Amino acid sequence: MDTKRVALIRYQAPDGSRCVGSGLLVEDLKVLTADHVADGTKHRVECDRRQFRVAAVIRSETAEVDLAVLTLAGPGHELERMSYARVERSQVDRVTGCVAVGFPRWNTGAGGRAGGRTGGWLRADSGRLGATGEQWVRGRVADAGRRPDTSGSADPGRGARPGAAQPLGWDVWRGRGRGRPRHWLVRSHNLAKGGQSLTVTPLTALERLPVHKRRQFWDALGVRDVSELPVLPGKAEKTQLAVRSSPPEFSAEVRDRYRENLAKVGLEVPDRWGRTELDGLRRDYQQRARGVTSTMELLEALCSALGAMPVLQQVGGHEIGIRKLQDLYQRHVGRWPDSSSREGMLIMAASAGIVEQRRALSDPGYQPEPLTALARFMLGIAGHWKAPGTATLDDPDLRGLVDWLTGTLGQQRDDAAAYLSRKVGGRTWALIELRAEDSAARAWPDRIVVDLVREDGQGRTHNVRCTAESEEAVLMALRSAISKLPEGEVCVDLLMPRRWLDTGVEHWEVVQVGGAYESMSRHLEPRLRWSMHYHDRWLRERLQRRFGKLAWLAVPEAIPEAAVGDPAQFAGWLDLLDGDRMMQPPYLIGSPAGDCDHDPLGALLRDGYGFVVWFGRDTEEAVKQGAVHLATGLSALERRHDLPHALAAKLKQHRPTIIWSDPDGRAGFQLPAPRRGGTLRRGAR
Repeated sequence: MDTKRVALIRYQAPDGSRCVGSGLLVEDLKVLTADHVADGTKHRVECDRRQFRVAAVIRSETAEVDLAVLTLAGPGHELERMSYARVERSQVDRVTGCVAVGFPRWNTGAGGRAGGRTGGWLRADSGRLGATGEQWVRGRVADAGRRPDTSGSADPGRGARPGAAQPLGWDVWRGRGRGRPRHWLVRSHNLAKGGQSLTVTPLTALERLPVHKRRQFWDALGVRDVSELPVLPGKAEKTQLAVRSSPPEFSAEVRDRYRENLAKVGLEVPDRWGRTELDGLRRDYQQRARGVTSTMELLEALCSALGAMPVLQQVGGHEIGIRKLQDLYQRHVGRWPDSSSREGMLIMAASAGIVEQRRALSDPGYQPEPLTALARFMLGIAGHWKAPGTATLDDPDLRGLVDWLTGTLGQQRDDAAAYLSRKVGGRTWALIELRAEDSAARAWPDRIVVDLVREDGQGRTHNVRCTAESEEAVLMALRSAISKLPEGEVCVDLLMPRRWLDTGVEHWEVVQVGGAYESMSRHLEPRLRWSMHYHDRWLRERLQRRFGKLAWLAVPEAIPEAAVGDPAQFAGWLDLLDGDRMMQPPYLIGSPAGDCDHDPLGALLRDGYGFVVWFGRDTEEAVKQGAVHLATGLSALERRHDLPHALAAKLKQHRPTIIWSDPDGRAGFQLPAPRRGGTLRRGAR
C-alpha cells in the first residue's frame, strides 16, 4: 500500500485538549477516519510530508458507527480511488496477509509521532468482529466503526492513537490522549501479543445509519451500489489473499455444564468440543443406545447449536446484548432461557425444538409450529438486527441464514418467510397515562397521554383530551386512545395516580371488536404502574434502590391482617421487612382492612415497593396464599417478566390490582424519560 495514503490528523477535542488521530486517503483529498476524531476543531492533516486543512466533514455522529470522512483543501497527490470488495463470512474464516498502519503512541520519539505498521490475519467469523452477514473491505484495505469492547484486554494506555488506517478491516491500536480515555476503532488488543491481536468491525456499520447519511458516506467513498462489489474469496486470487477455515468450538463453560451428562453414560468426553468431536460422540453413542434417550437428544442439540454459531454471527447475534437475546428467546421460543450466554441459548433452543418434535409424535392433539424453536430464535435475532427496517429472506445479508434454515435444518422457505412477516415485525410498547393537571382536586383525569415506544428506543407521543369530568368522558377518551394503537404486537402499561389504581380501569370495555366493545384486560393484558414512580425523581430513585435489593427467588410475602388496619403496626412491619433482611421478597400481597382510613397500598408505593398484588376487601386468606404459591417453581426471569400476567390469569375471578412499576421498563423496551407536565415530547403529534 502506498504510504502517501496514511494520514496523521491533529485536532482540538471538544474539551480543549490537543489530540492526534489517524486516517486513510481512500482517494485524492478524501480521508476516512473515526467519528470521534472528526468531533473537534482546528483539524490539520499531515501526509507525505505535506499539511492540509479540512474543507468539509461527513460524520456519523454516533459512537455505534464511529466513522467520518474528511475532505481536504487541495491540491492533492492525484491518488486514484481505492477499490473495494466484500468478505463473505459464511465461507471465510481467516484471511492472512493483513497489515494495520497508523501512528501508534509507542512510535513517538524525539522527532515526533512516526508511522507504524503490523501484520497478521483476519478472522472473518470472530464474534468480536461485529460484522453483519458480510464485511466490507477495500481491496487490501478496509475500515470499520464500532466502539471497543475492552473487557479482558491489556493496558489501553500502551496502544496507538485511534482512527488509524486499517488494511483489510483492521482498526488502529487503541490508546489514550493526554491521559483521558478516547473512543477508538479497535475493539480489543491483547498487549502480550503486540500488534498481532486487534479486534475489528466492518464498514457495513454504515448501513445502520439513516438513508440520507448513509448515502453521503457511500458517495464520498465512491460506492454507487454496494451489492455490486466483488466478493472474497471468489476474487481472492486477484488480491493475493490466503484463506483457511477455523471451525467453531464450544467454550469451557458449555463443556463444564454438559460434561457430566455425557460421562455418566460411559462416553469418553474429549477436551475440545468441535464438529469432529461431537459427531464422534454421537456415532459412538448411537451404536450402544437403544431407541431415543435424553443423551441422544442432548448430543443432537449440541450439534445443531454448534452449526448455528457461525450463522448467529452473520445475523448480528454478537452485537446484541445478552439481556436482549434473553428477551428474544422468551418471545420466540416461548419460555425464559436458563442461560446467560449466546451458545447456551442456542443449545437450549435446539433442545426445545427436539422436545416439540417428540411431543408432536406422541400427542395427536398437539399442533407444533411449522418451524423449530432454533429456527424461530434465529429469525427473531435477524429481525431485531435489521430493525427498524423490515427483515426479508431476499435480503443479501440474510443469505447465509436462509441457506442454513433450508439446508442444514430442512425448514421450508415459505414457512420462514411467513414467520418473519407475522411474528418478527417490531413490537410496540404503549404507556397509557391517565393524567390530570391537579389530580388531587379532580375526580377524573382531563387527558390520556399515550407514549408509543419501539424496541429500537424510538417513539412518539399523542394526547387525547377528556371532554368532561366524568367516568363516561374518560371511557370515551380511552376508547379513542386504544383505537390509535399501531398494528402488530402491542404491550400496554397503564400509568395512574394512586386514587385511580384500584378502580378497575384495566377491565373497562374500551377495545372495539366486531362493532362492540370488550375489556382491555381480555385483549391487551395491561400492566399497572403508579405514575409517581415515573414522574417524581425522588420516588423513582427510591424505587430503583428497592429494586436493587429484591431477591427474585425468595418467597413472596403477604402483609399481616393486623398490620394492614393499624398505621403504627404497619410502619413497624415495614421497618422489620426492611431492616432484618438484606434482600426483599419479589412482591407483596395484601388487601385493605375494614373501614379504616389508613392507605397501606399508598404507603407501600411511597416506600419504593413496585410489585404489589392488592385484593379487594374481605378477600379470603386462602386466595392471598394462593397468590404466594403461584411463584413456586418459576425462575428469576420468569418471575420478573411473566408473573404479572400469570397472576392476572390465575386470579381473574378475584380481579386483584396487580401493580408492577419495573424501573427498567419492560422486557425488550427501555423506559422513556419522563415528560414535563404531560406535554407532548419534541417531534410528537
